[in-house]
Amino acid sequence: GDGLILLLQALTGALAGGADDGTTFSNVRVTGTVTCPGHFCRAGGLVGQLFSGTIQDSSADASVTGGTGGAAGGLVGQVNDTVIRSYATGIVNCSTHCAAGGLTGQLASGSIDSSFATGPVTASRVSNVGGLVGTLDTTVTHAYATGRVTTRTDAVAALAASFGGTLTEVFAAGRVQGAPRSQKGGLTAESAGTTTSGYWDINTTRQATSRAGGGKRTRQLQA
Repeated sequence: GDGLILLLQALTGALAGGADDGTTFSNVRVTGTVTCPGHFCRAGGLVGQLFSGTIQDSSADASVTGGTGGAAGGLVGQVNDTVIRSYATGIVNCSTHCAAGGLTGQLASGSIDSSFATGPVTASRVSNVGGLVGTLDTTVTHAYATGRVTTRTDAVAALAASFGGTLTEVFAAGRVQGAPRSQKGGLTAESAGTTTSGYWDINTTRQATSRAGGGKRTRQLQA
């Protein structure tokens, strides 16, 4: 639905704060503004935190703002189950010590499949900022991100800033902007995971290196 949500709660989303009963959100479309300024908040365009359940064939075009120490995502603040065939196009912002991503701030468990994000993502200090996922601990398959990502310090990358899971058939093209001491990357900024068929656009991201994946110039990708 449209409107403004302004709550000092731990979980905030345009449709639901938290989903923990195995609910399936299918063919849902939301727009609006989601604001969760409190500490350790999970803020998402659709759902604040997906504990148990599935989001499928759904989207969010929302402006999402999260607070200190939390997670903010265009679709879901934090994912602990399944997101498939879904996308987010809105702006994502969070402040300090947070995980911010165009689709989800943190993929703590579960998986993301056949999904994408196109909106810009920004965080201030000591944060993980990714075009798709800020902090990625599990599995992403068949996904891409094209939004600009910006942070003053810590880690920033066009797909996932901090990556400790598995990436398969993924792509990123959004411009990456960080302070001189930031850890920056075309696909990922930090990586202890495994990547298969992961690429980023060297020209549009303005990043020649990445901790995972392979970089290609725009003309190579268009060939």
